[in-house]
This record gives sequence, C-alpha cells and structure tokens, in this order.
Amino acid sequence: MGLGVGNGSKANFAHDAIFSIFLNSNLTGGKLLFKQDTSTYAQPSSSPYTFLANSTWQIRAERGSTQIGEAASPFDGNLMFDINLDVIGLPAGTFKAFMDFVSSGPSIYCFTSGPGTPYCRTSKKLDDLADIIISINGSAIKVPSQIYAVLDKTTESPGYFYLQFMELSLDPYGGLYASPSFKNSTILGTRFMSYYHTVFDASGDNPVISLYSSINAPIPPPQRNLAKWISIGAAGVILLIGIWWCINKKRKTGAVAGMNHIIQDPLISNHAIISF
Repeated sequence: MGLGVGNGSKANFAHDAIFSIFLNSNLTGGKLLFKQDTSTYAQPSSSPYTFLANSTWQIRAERGSTQIGEAASPFDGNLMFDINLDVIGLPAGTFKAFMDFVSSGPSIYCFTSGPGTPYCRTSKKLDDLADIIISINGSAIKVPSQIYAVLDKTTESPGYFYLQFMELSLDPYGGLYASPSFKNSTILGTRFMSYYHTVFDASGDNPVISLYSSINAPIPPPQRNLAKWISIGAAGVILLIGIWWCINKKRKTGAVAGMNHIIQDPLISNHAIISF
C-alpha cells in the first residue's frame, strides 16, 4: 500500500505522511485514516504512548519486559503491529518465561501451553484480573484483561478463558508462524489495536508511533476520585465549623466577662454597653 517511510514512499501521501488505524471493538472491521483524528477515535484528554520507529514501522525494544504484579519477564527485539493477527505474539524464549510467571501467580492457572492460545482458569471475574504491563524503553503500556482474556462460553463453569498470547514459530505448520527475520519480534495484534488507537507519523525526520486510549476502551470510573474529594471537602467543612464555634465561644466568653466587670464597676454601671 506504500505506507512505509523508506525509498521515497512519503511521496505517496497527498498531504502529511500520517495515517492511523481505528479498529472496532468486535474486531470485525475498522477504518484506515490518512490523518490524525484523536478527537473522534480516542478518549478525551488521552495522553499517548509515543515511540520512535524504523522505516518498516517497528519499535526497537532495547529495554523490554512483561509484568504482572511484582513478577516480570524481560524481552529484547522489535515490536510490530499486525491487523491480520488477533493475539499478542511472543518469541519462543520470551513466551516460555512469560507463561512461567503468569502461572506462578495466585490468580491464574493455565492448563496448556503449546500451539494455539493457552487455556486458563481463574477464581476472579475476568474484569478483575490484574493488568499486564508491557514496558518498552522506559514506557509502561497497560494491557488489561479486555485485551488478553477471552471467556470460554462453551462451558458452564465460570472462570475459564483463553489467554490471548501465542508463541511464534519458525515452522509454517507449527502454530503462529514468523519468518526468521521476525523470530525475535513481539507482535501486537487486533485486540491490542482495538484498545489503542494507533497513529503512524512520518512527517518529521524520524518515524513515530503513538498509542491513544481508543473510544473502545472503558473509561475509568471517576467514583474513587470523586469520593476522595468529597471526603476532603467534608473534612474541610467540619474544620471550618469547629474554628467558627471556637471563635464564637471565645467572643461570648469575653463578652460575659466584660459584662461582669462593667456591672461590678459602680462608676459606669448605669451606662453599660455590651457589643460582640
């Protein structure tokens, strides 16, 4: 399609060398936009993750890791995007280490780890599972369960789901095939890209990829912050009432003392004036 940045491909763009991809939440389609339109397709005030990319839109992950809670699994290589893939693809060594630390936690147990997506069980609701954090060159990208867990609807037992990570394979018939040049790449598929509106910008000197929270992503509920400010406001009101009560009491006490002093003074007892 001529959407790369090398070999004079910028000339293929009528305007700025920018395009973005918006995917529907059900992964049945989306839009290829030859512009950046975050006001329509990203959540308001969404701060993007921004990364430098190479001429084939890959991000070099010099300091990469996947993390759940305190457990982390490092990885090295490139990150790339693929709208022909639903899951997140991990290199063979990275995938094995990732599955080890996922299964070592108290919340998830996986029965299988081979070709295909691992089949797992959890005692929690899927929405309550911890976020997986992908750290890339100092930036931590949140991967919530909306991306990485798909409920198994064929069983009546709750908590069974498919983990949306797969191992890359150099065998065309052995699972998620990747050519040798991409064997160390981490591939972010459509489930990830439906959660993050992805903008590819080659208008500057260096290609840049920006990830914005898509309108498909659930908006974080404001109740916690609201409750915090309500508590702070209530404490402030109570404090002000207490200060007012103390001041008012002091004034009344001073007034009564003054009145007693005036009444006891025979020289001005007929002209006593009390003000407070």
